[in-house]
Amino acid sequence: MLLTRRIPLFEDDPGDWHDFIYRSSKGSIKAVDVLNYAAMAYMVDLTGDPESPSTLHLDNYKAKVCEVLSPTPVVLSLQDFHDIALHSNWIPEAFRISESPYNTAEKYQGLWGCRAVNWNALVNDAMLLCLKSWSAEHFIVCTDEYALDYDARVAVAGMLYLLLTWPKT
Repeated sequence: MLLTRRIPLFEDDPGDWHDFIYRSSKGSIKAVDVLNYAAMAYMVDLTGDPESPSTLHLDNYKAKVCEVLSPTPVVLSLQDFHDIALHSNWIPEAFRISESPYNTAEKYQGLWGCRAVNWNALVNDAMLLCLKSWSAEHFIVCTDEYALDYDARVAVAGMLYLLLTWPKT
């Protein structure tokens, strides 16, 4: 687990969690870029191979993720998740969690700057998505978010998966 606001990025300077949340809530293409570079840095740390993002077959990567991802979430509750995020400075301040989503899934799709969402609703709903769908398959789906089908909640869930399960280096 990475307990820092800094997001490791493949072959780049670290990103910033608060900036990532801001960009995600606005639908910025930069949020997708940060997620993709973080996923590649994760792959390097997971495999120990700096060439893995360009050489590792996706099926082999999925198998590695399955090996390291616990079958149950590494956080026991939404409140624990929030507290880790706050303690690790992934979020700028505490917020009131909700055990039910603040928004529908559609509200987070295709934002592209035209209709921003509240950052704490986005993080809350991404945390719920991780807890509800925790699995290696869902990890892969969330960390493989593309700009054309951008979903802010999935992108933030992907980053949460990465930081919660980051291999020790």
